[in-house]
Amino acid sequence: MLLLKTHISSFLLLLSFAVHAQLELGFLMGAQQSKTALSFSSDNEAMILYRNGMMSPVFSVPLEYVVKPWFSIATGLSFSQEGNEIAVVKDVSPGYSFRAHRIAFLNFPLWSKFTLEMEHLQLYGMLGGMATWGLQTSTFDFETNTKTILNFENEGINRWNYGVIIGGGLERNIAEYLKLLLQINYNLGLENIYTNRLQDSTLESFSLVIGIQKELNSKE
Repeated sequence: MLLLKTHISSFLLLLSFAVHAQLELGFLMGAQQSKTALSFSSDNEAMILYRNGMMSPVFSVPLEYVVKPWFSIATGLSFSQEGNEIAVVKDVSPGYSFRAHRIAFLNFPLWSKFTLEMEHLQLYGMLGGMATWGLQTSTFDFETNTKTILNFENEGINRWNYGVIIGGGLERNIAEYLKLLLQINYNLGLENIYTNRLQDSTLESFSLVIGIQKELNSKE
């Protein structure tokens, strides 16, 4: 909750600078590879053959305050999914079935961005934190093509979580006040996602996104 309050305060602070500071608003989309080990109360761990990471879409809307040409502070909103795919043993042919366990999150990031100017593009690195709020948790059975919505409390899953963000990317100006971005991120949760189980698992994922970012105004 502390990180969320910090995020909201920072968001309002960025808006207060809108008249006299350079603000940039963007839209990014891409793919995320989740490495989160997720299981539900209906799972029989002895019947699980293996787990695989899960690939899913990710979308974000960053709001960036440019303090210096080489340094920015950014916040925003993003949507992502964490979870894994599992193979479960069955008594009938083919002897196993596949399921996908997912948690959909609304994310509230806050990070610092360091930029290195080059001749035709900019390189940048990012470091910060992120609060996440679970929108929905579900399991999907590929054999029956059915999705089952589950309850966070019944599954003993924290709806709120927090973690760190490490990332970097490339920027290139494609028009006046408009640039193209290619970015890679690593997100690592710092808290156990479970509340009432002996299991210990944290959120972890890599993402690759591409998008545009527009300058809303310029410094006087």
